[in-house]
Amino acid sequence: MTLLTIGTSNRSEAEFFDPLVARRVVTLVDVRSKPWSRMPHFRGSALARSAPLHGVRYLWEGEVLGGLNDIRTDAPAFLAALDRLLALQGDGRVAIFCAEGDGAACHRSAKVGAALLVHHGVDATNILRNGTEELVSRTLVRTKPENIQACVRDEALRLALKRASAS
Repeated sequence: MTLLTIGTSNRSEAEFFDPLVARRVVTLVDVRSKPWSRMPHFRGSALARSAPLHGVRYLWEGEVLGGLNDIRTDAPAFLAALDRLLALQGDGRVAIFCAEGDGAACHRSAKVGAALLVHHGVDATNILRNGTEELVSRTLVRTKPENIQACVRDEALRLALKRASAS
């Protein structure tokens, strides 16, 4: 199964959920450190109410997978959170999200995506604003190396470059 990622950016609720519903996502995992937004429909409490209306379950994993914490991507708690993400796929398609629109400027790719690639060989798929998709390995090629945690940087970039050159 494919693990997807998406950014809320300044989308409307429909612009956010439509690509998820079209891709048959059943679980939406919030990886923001704090499930808050200036846009009321993207606050965690609002998403907990609206997601089921789109046939999607909402979960928050930002305490561990959030971009504003100091948890290393090789820490046991982080690895356990990745395992939980992958286990959710047994129920159907899973998408993680945060606020950043561009995955290359976001911890969704540089932290969570890079760690999934290194520790599990999972190349998640970013849903881009224009509706197209981009593998996290390709996104990592566009990501500033200093934004990728040192404990996975070299291996993540090696795998990303290898996958990008293979396709």
